[in-house]
Amino acid sequence: TSTKRAYSKVDKPSGAMKEESALRLSLLFIALSLILFFLYGKGVYNFYFSDDFEWLSRSLLVPSDPSEILRVKGRDFSPLFLSLLTLFTSLSGSLSPVPLRIFTLLVLALLGVLLFRRLTTLYGIPPLPILLSLLLFLFHPYLSESFLNLSALVYPLSLLLFLCAVGCAVKERPLPFFLLATGALFMKESSLLLFLPLPLLPPFRGRRAVRLYLFPLLIPLLLRWGIQLGRWGVYSSFVDKEEVALKFSLLFQRSLGFPPYFFSPLSALLLSLLLFSGLFLLLRRRPGGLYFPALWFLSLLFFSLFPKLSGRYLLFPLVGAIGTLALASAWWLKRRPASLALLLPLLALWCLFQGGVIRREVESYRELGEFSRLFLQGQRETLLRNYPLPSGEGVIVGGGTEALRDLYGRVQSRGGLPKLLPLRVRGVNGVMEPEDLVPLSYWPERRVRWVTREWGGGVFFGSFQLLGGS
Repeated sequence: TSTKRAYSKVDKPSGAMKEESALRLSLLFIALSLILFFLYGKGVYNFYFSDDFEWLSRSLLVPSDPSEILRVKGRDFSPLFLSLLTLFTSLSGSLSPVPLRIFTLLVLALLGVLLFRRLTTLYGIPPLPILLSLLLFLFHPYLSESFLNLSALVYPLSLLLFLCAVGCAVKERPLPFFLLATGALFMKESSLLLFLPLPLLPPFRGRRAVRLYLFPLLIPLLLRWGIQLGRWGVYSSFVDKEEVALKFSLLFQRSLGFPPYFFSPLSALLLSLLLFSGLFLLLRRRPGGLYFPALWFLSLLFFSLFPKLSGRYLLFPLVGAIGTLALASAWWLKRRPASLALLLPLLALWCLFQGGVIRREVESYRELGEFSRLFLQGQRETLLRNYPLPSGEGVIVGGGTEALRDLYGRVQSRGGLPKLLPLRVRGVNGVMEPEDLVPLSYWPERRVRWVTREWGGGVFFGSFQLLGGS
C-alpha cells in the first residue's frame, strides 16, 4: 500500500540520507539527555528506598545461586531486569545508585529518540509536532518515578524493547521482532498493553503480518503467563474492582499533567469521554491513527483496577497520550500554522511550571533515600558492635535514632508523598520497625538481611539471613 511504501522509504534511507538521519537522531539523543540531566541531575545521588532493596538483595544472591533469576517472588518475575541489576552490582562492586541512575537517564533519552523515530516512520508527520510533544513527555512530572525509583525501571526498559521490536517489523525482520518482543514481555508482564492495539498499526495488518508477527507472540505470552499462573492468587488479591471510575478519572488527569482532583471525578470522566470520542472521529481514517489513543485508554483502564496508584503506572498511558498529541497537533498545525506563535509560549510556560514540580519531586525522593541510608547506616554500626551468634540469631538494640526520627518527621509531614515510606513506624519508644524494608547490612566480610521475629521495649529479636554465602 501507499502507507507501507511511505514508512518503508523513510525507514530505509540510503547513502547521504542515511548518514543525515543518523546524525539527526544522535543530536536529538544528546539534546534529550541534556534536558533530562537538567531536570534530574540532582537526583543522580539519591539513595535507594522501598522495594528497591528487594531487587538489590536478589541481585546479590544471583552469583551464588543463578536459579534466583527464574524465581517468582510475589507478582514479580523479571529475569532480564534481575540479570541487568546483577551485572551492575558485579561490575561496580558496590551498591552506589549513581551508575544505575545515569543508565536510567540514558534509557529515557533513548525512549524519546525511538518515539520520534517511530512517529516519523509510521505516520510521516513533520518533526516539529513530535519534538513539541517530546518536550511535554520529558517535562511530565509523573515521569519522575521511572527515573528515581529503581524498581520502576522495568517499565521504560520494556517500552524500549517494544519500540525496537516495532522498528524491526517496519523493516520486515520477523526474527528480531520476535526476540525483542519476547524480551519486552519478560521484562514486565503489563507490557502486554503495548501489544494489544498492534493490529491497528500498518505493519501488522493483513494475514501475512498476522502470521509473521502476531501468531508467534503466543509462545512467549503462554510461557510468561504459564510461569505465573500458579501465582494467580497473588494477582487476584492485588486487583481491586472498587472505585474503578474514580481511579480512572485520577489517572486520566495525571496523564494530562494535572494534579489529582484538579477536575472533579465526574467532570474528568465526561472530559475523557468527549476527548476519546473526538480522537476516534479525528484519527479513525488515518492508517494506524488509533493505536496511540487505544494504548492510552487501555492503560488507564488496566491500571485503574489496581488498589493503589503509583507514578510508574503512568508511563504507558503517557506514551499513548504523547503519541496522540503528536498526531493531533500535526493535523492542527497543517491547517492552522499561525497558531504555532501561540502554542510556543504556552509550551514554555508549561515546561517552566512543571520543571519546578519535578525539582520538588526530586527533593522528596532524596529525603526518602536519605531516610533509608541513615536507617541502614545505623543498622550496620549496630551489627558491627553486636556480633550475632554463629547460628545467625541476634539482637538489635534500638538506640541513637534521634536523627532518623527527625528526618522521618520531615518526610512524613511532606504533602503528596511520591511513594510509600520505606518502612512503617511502630510506637515503641520511637524505634523504627524494619519489617517493611529489606535492609542490606554488612556482617564482617558478608552481606546479610535482617528478619524480625519479635520486638518489644525498643529491642528487636530475629535472625540474619546471609546473602551470597552459607
